[in-house]
Amino acid sequence: MYEVATLLLSYLIGSINGSIIVGNILKKDIRMTGSKNAGLTNSIRVLGIGPSIFVLFIDILKAILACFIGYIFYTLNIDSNTTLKTYLILSGVGIIIGHNWPIYFKFKGGKGALSALTALFIIHWPSALICAIVFLLIIFSTGYISLGSIIGCLTCLFLSLTLFNNQGLYFQLFCMGMSLIIIFKHRSNIKRLILREEKRIIYKKLKNKS
Repeated sequence: MYEVATLLLSYLIGSINGSIIVGNILKKDIRMTGSKNAGLTNSIRVLGIGPSIFVLFIDILKAILACFIGYIFYTLNIDSNTTLKTYLILSGVGIIIGHNWPIYFKFKGGKGALSALTALFIIHWPSALICAIVFLLIIFSTGYISLGSIIGCLTCLFLSLTLFNNQGLYFQLFCMGMSLIIIFKHRSNIKRLILREEKRIIYKKLKNKS
């Protein structure tokens, strides 16, 4: 029962979409502008850096809050065989599904990379740190945020099956499911990358400054 409650509450928290909320405050529908994706990358393009900081804060905070709820339910159900890591994984699953398919916004959300990375830091910080480094290296070397997210997910999956395969089956399933969902949500980006039509956010910003 506590496990189901953790998953459900995490989904409801994950459905709180920062880019849509901040966009509505600024009277801009993020889902109708730019790439029409309700995520941080499109927020930077449409809303600008300043407002996107609030989007970043919301997406990180909701993942932390969901994992905290998982911890609370774990302490309430301490006599159960369910481990704390399992509760945190359930929180991570709920957050990712909620962010991508939010119940409050007609199930049209973002791609979940940032919230997923935040949850991964709480579940197993070494793998999250490596993925974050790979993510940043790809972005700063190519300018493609989408490519960084995709390769970061593949790195997470690879680590769960190799270097960190001692973290258990649930962790491996979480990394696999998370990676598949995020990569699936990036399918239009993958197409644009192949056609060389994907926008390079960082290069564009640097070019505008120079």
